Amino acid sequence: MRFCFVHAADLHLDTPFTGLGMVPPEIRPLLRDASLIAFDNLVGLAIERGAAFVLLAGGIYDGPELGLRAQVRFRHGLERLANRGIHVFLVASEREQPGDWAAIREWPPNVTWFAPGATAPVPVVRDGQRLATIYGASGSSWQGTQGFDRVDAPGIHVGLLHVLGAPDEPPTAGMDYWALGGEHAAQILGDGSPWRVYPGTMQGRGPQPEELGPKGAMVVPVEDDVVGPPEFVSLAPVRILSLTLDIAGVPDLAALREDLLLRAAALRAQHPVSGLILHVALHGDGAARRSLLADGGAAALLRDLRAQRWDGSPFVWWATLRDVTRPAGAVAAARGRSDFAAEVLRLAEELAADPARLREVFADRLTVPPDGALDHSSGIPDAADVADLLGDAAALAVDLLEERDRP
Repeated sequence: MRFCFVHAADLHLDTPFTGLGMVPPEIRPLLRDASLIAFDNLVGLAIERGAAFVLLAGGIYDGPELGLRAQVRFRHGLERLANRGIHVFLVASEREQPGDWAAIREWPPNVTWFAPGATAPVPVVRDGQRLATIYGASGSSWQGTQGFDRVDAPGIHVGLLHVLGAPDEPPTAGMDYWALGGEHAAQILGDGSPWRVYPGTMQGRGPQPEELGPKGAMVVPVEDDVVGPPEFVSLAPVRILSLTLDIAGVPDLAALREDLLLRAAALRAQHPVSGLILHVALHGDGAARRSLLADGGAAALLRDLRAQRWDGSPFVWWATLRDVTRPAGAVAAARGRSDFAAEVLRLAEELAADPARLREVFADRLTVPPDGALDHSSGIPDAADVADLLGDAAALAVDLLEERDRP
């Protein structure tokens, strides 16, 4: 018997993007709807592949404060699957509560929610033949799976959990596939004995490494009760990418702008999606560096890049442009001295080693200036990585001191 199933997790329906700056009106609808479109694509994928069932491993909805439309869209998708005879199995994360779904009074008949703790396994039967047995628990841990006692039944046996970190040897034996959620980067662990799989989030939202690149779900083939290698299928309409550029050899800001636009054009050709969000980091040392350091140089470059209009799809949005260019060896050289620059580095490193003090200091100082003091589109992150910011600030301070003392 040959069939397939679909495994997805961390949908976070209607949870907004972060770190984008002030986006133009023409791309706001797609950004607002991206996670819902990804879910629609998931439903379409399951129908197109003729999936026997769909597994949703938690992280589905972050709460009613996000509004009701995610609940309405979710129920509609489940009904589409029900009309095709596709069963859906779900678990919730520890943060998800039953009251989050107040707008859905009754779930479609094809939906099985697994409660917290060990619950009875549920069979999947098609045309009178038992294809699979699904074991699940909401808000669980690997220790909680010890109640997953494998039943003596034909077909494959699948564990469904929202849990961080997959051990090399899960405490519950007898599963053919662990459908996991909780990690936003897709991971296929193990060699099939059993499979331990995180499909990742279905729509990236921020600049963190786990949010970058293609996002989607796994299509898992089964033949004669043997689970084959999962196939990742991209579903997200908007893709977040990081772009790193060494400015060595770049003569000025005009050339830097042209280089970035050429790279963006190449990325558009490589990524068949509706939109690209780019987070840029400029490294190295070169002639263009003085212009970047000039008052508002990097912010002006970012504004100019954002003003560029692209024909067709995907759109390109330059979310952030981070200037981490440094004169070669400046920080290392300062560290070996006993002057004011060396003292700046020492204090920064001392502060970085004390996370509690670091948070306290930055809570008082890391604020967005009032309108007019700084262009809000300059790429200030919504959730700053204060340790990185401190390192950048210390290196910049050393750089400025070096510039001051240079004849």
